[in-house]
Amino acid sequence: WNVIIKLDRDYCNTASGFAIVETIIHEALHAKFFQQINSVGNTANLSPNNFLGLFDYYQAKYPYGFTPQHELIADQYRNTIIAGLKEYDAQNKITGRSATEYQAMSWAGLIDTYAWTNFYNDPSTHATALQYQDYINFFKGKKEAWENQNCGN
Repeated sequence: WNVIIKLDRDYCNTASGFAIVETIIHEALHAKFFQQINSVGNTANLSPNNFLGLFDYYQAKYPYGFTPQHELIADQYRNTIIAGLKEYDAQNKITGRSATEYQAMSWAGLIDTYAWTNFYNDPSTHATALQYQDYINFFKGKKEAWENQNCGN
């Protein structure tokens, strides 16, 4: 099965490379899940015998509006996103990013999840969630000073 990931040109031309890399990793995870689903026909054929983690999230009863794949990414793949972002920075010799910036960007695209809602609504983490949202908005809305690349025409 082939999965094609397309990025919005306007987003690509305005977001930072850091945010674009996060988006690519996030969408690559979706591609992985869709390949797993397609390999067994459809979500009804997921089972503990093939893709247990994915099966668990499709069997869970989340409140209306929550999506199994986003819940799975939020719960189990944010460290993968962080590792990919750190690799991007290392390959581009970017230093000085804080752990908070990596943590924040690992939530990008996941604020529609039950995990984020709990994180945001918890009084002990609410201020951190607000800080993360500021970082996400900054990186998704503004290229960093040294960046001049775009997605082309």
